[in-house]
Amino acid sequence: MTGPVLGVHARTAGSGEIEKAEFPLTGAYYSPSISVWLSNWSISIENPVHWASHTSWEASSVGRALESKVLSLRSPGATLADCWAKAKCVATILALALGQGVTAHRQFYNWSSGKSLEIWRQTSGDQNGPGLLVPPDKLTEYIEIALPTWESWSTEKQELVARVIQYLNMSHNGVLDVRILYVAQALEALSLEWVKPQKIGAELEQLKSLLKAAWKRWRSDSERDPSGFWAGRISKLFEWPRLRLQLEELFRSRHLSLASIGLELDVLKKARDSVAHSGILPGPIGKNPCRALDILQSAQFGLQLLLLSELGYKGTVFGPTDKWRERKELGNYTIQN
Repeated sequence: MTGPVLGVHARTAGSGEIEKAEFPLTGAYYSPSISVWLSNWSISIENPVHWASHTSWEASSVGRALESKVLSLRSPGATLADCWAKAKCVATILALALGQGVTAHRQFYNWSSGKSLEIWRQTSGDQNGPGLLVPPDKLTEYIEIALPTWESWSTEKQELVARVIQYLNMSHNGVLDVRILYVAQALEALSLEWVKPQKIGAELEQLKSLLKAAWKRWRSDSERDPSGFWAGRISKLFEWPRLRLQLEELFRSRHLSLASIGLELDVLKKARDSVAHSGILPGPIGKNPCRALDILQSAQFGLQLLLLSELGYKGTVFGPTDKWRERKELGNYTIQN
């Protein structure tokens, strides 16, 4: 949710405190009226009063995101920059909950003196996504939990999660092969950032040592492999076992069950590698679109649950079934002791 100011339409900006800041949101089609008070901020999301509200069906019909609900902010002493920063935070966590990119291209600021300011920006981040994740009646609870958590994170962590949410949304559109690649890359990025490096175990370490020793003996007989290419290939053999442990620990550390989610890491890896190296899904998966879609959707859902758990939300979600999504408690996907 960034971008340069393209145009400003304003009467002279007011002095004193901003009475209210409003942001017509694109993409927030499912949001009911929400009103919360957090850290001296009044945050509400409601139907617009002075301009048209659009639905997801209308947005799909025209092929672009449309304005829907309006985010209203109030806080004593808040500046324009404060309001815009808060709006970006709200829009980002909403994008995860709604399974749809959410942003604002217009900003309205009103002062108690009667002065007002309107800013137009061309912002990014309103792509279609995999669909509603947090039920509308749970969005108030979600915002009350997720927003303070998000704002407690470092800038680097916020930027990482914002990129992952964009990957999630990008994985909803386009060629199925590439969509699987997007979500697999996002999972790998989280595992490398949020989990300590994993050891592959004594048995695999022994095998690696034996292979390296054999390579050294083979090379010592002549000047074979002067650049160490084959040594690098030996090391590469063990990259997936290590990454698999990283991914397993990522889900385990967030108390999420891979089996309950339906995420098969080896199958996802096989699909991801085939797309990355050849541009297409491997034969058995590529010839079965339903199977490929199942792989994608389980990976998307696993990624969504990881982010929800990191934000501290433990309530109701829309979980996938054979043909649709139904309301389930997040606990249905956690590790049972």
